[in-house]
Amino acid sequence: MKSRNSGALGCVPKFPIKMKTIALAKRLASAIRDKKRRFRGNYKYESDLEKEVYSIFRRIIKAELNLNDNKKLNDIIITHGETKPEKDRWTATKPWQDVIIKGCHNTSDIVIRLPKSEQTIAIQLKYAKDNITGHIQTVVGQCLIASLGGHSAVIGIVVSRRKFDEHHKKGKLKRLVDLLRQHNIFLVVRKI
Repeated sequence: MKSRNSGALGCVPKFPIKMKTIALAKRLASAIRDKKRRFRGNYKYESDLEKEVYSIFRRIIKAELNLNDNKKLNDIIITHGETKPEKDRWTATKPWQDVIIKGCHNTSDIVIRLPKSEQTIAIQLKYAKDNITGHIQTVVGQCLIASLGGHSAVIGIVVSRRKFDEHHKKGKLKRLVDLLRQHNIFLVVRKI
């Protein structure tokens, strides 16, 4: 990436682009965290939650990037997909979105790659029908791996059918959310 003003040392600072990526990740996480937002909630599978989150994120990204072209949008936000072209697009993301640690692959549920940059946002999802603690632990681990693997920002989402302990929400969970934010990981834990 070249710049007209490359600075005293001749290097190009990537902070403005990364800051925009982090701001977008915060915006997406806030949209899911918003208590006014109601999820369908009658999910049979986690993939049903994924489709709903994908749809919400597409609308936001389309507005934020002022896009009218669905093909460009399809290349920016990518999920497992249902059709052959969607699945092929997902497969094509593996080289740049997979994080491999000790031979084990970690792939996000949804990935966003901003145009004209290498900035990516990985999204990890869990739908908790019962024990929310185990799902939080899994998502936090996946988010840390995605962050260490080079994604610019990561969003972890745990949606529960059941109401969870308010003490849990306000105490240790809040500290965990604050700690993860220091690494550009935005954790959202909420009831449907």
